[in-house]
Amino acid sequence: LDLQPSRSLESAAPTWPEARQGGRIYTPAPAEDVMAWLASGLKPRRLWPIGYLNLGEATTLAPTFAPVANGRLSFHLATTDEGPQRRWWLDALAARWVILPVGGDLPVGMEEVRRQGALRLLRNLTALPEASLAGASPNPAEGWRGVGGTTSIERSSNRIDIATTANGPGSLWVSAAPIRGWRWRLDGRLVHLAQGPGIVQYLDIPAGRHRVEGRYRPPALIPAAVVSGVGLVVLLASLAFAQRRQVFGTR
Repeated sequence: LDLQPSRSLESAAPTWPEARQGGRIYTPAPAEDVMAWLASGLKPRRLWPIGYLNLGEATTLAPTFAPVANGRLSFHLATTDEGPQRRWWLDALAARWVILPVGGDLPVGMEEVRRQGALRLLRNLTALPEASLAGASPNPAEGWRGVGGTTSIERSSNRIDIATTANGPGSLWVSAAPIRGWRWRLDGRLVHLAQGPGIVQYLDIPAGRHRVEGRYRPPALIPAAVVSGVGLVVLLASLAFAQRRQVFGTR
């Protein structure tokens, strides 16, 4: 397994410092020859982000390398990997940064920010934010058309808070994998986000200022707590019965 001290995973400087400004990083799924290069050391895996090294560099990857991945996220990424004709999927992934091999024309709507060896970091100028206000529900054939207004988003591993100010009625697009366990509220009222293409979820909202809150709780948390509680009661009752039996048995 080539085990190494954890300090060997640390990097003296961020590999792609610009990408620490926020936004997700997307790079295509590596081909077989690229996989061999990635396996040659930590530096290649930092240049072409793979695994969990991004956590130490304070960057966010669009792909996931978890052993179990959300099905819609996997489908979204596979569709994006098909190339420029799937540009909507890349933008809807909220991929502000793209890492591609050097060579060929610069993709439309992107600018080169940094080059290291055979790879270059591109800024995707048409990337959508993780939450945005549109005039209609998400449709790859129609693209994104704003309704006018502002959105801001704050998120952690189990929380998403979105503040919106819409000039008119529209659709709030949220680029987040629809994992079971998320519960959403609009201005304190429990709501359900409709499922769009890939990971894009959406919610129709009226004009004005609104707050959308998402909270994640593992789906099995309550049943597990109930089972644990029952088990604890049975254990305590068994201990009490055993102690009572021991006391009366010594008399």
